[in-house]
Amino acid sequence: MMSWRCGKAYAQDLRDRVLAAKGRLRVVAERFGVSQAYVSRVRSRHERLGQASAGAQHNHVPLRLAGLKAPLLAQVALAPEQTLVQLCQ
Repeated sequence: MMSWRCGKAYAQDLRDRVLAAKGRLRVVAERFGVSQAYVSRVRSRHERLGQASAGAQHNHVPLRLAGLKAPLLAQVALAPEQTLVQLCQ
């Protein structure tokens, strides 16, 4: 069984082999050690968009320091030679 890595897409060669394989979802999934849902999504994306590659991942969580970007950059500009540890103090 292929191990899924959190936040990372399966390799493109596996995706290509899943797309090339003919047969029912369950049979293809068992053959390559992936879930039936994965086989379904790969096939669906290929049919809808004509793309064999994985799509971009979207993280809709706002950055925690987004509101502090300008002040942080200003602080770094005042002393660009300082290390990160020094800037944090």
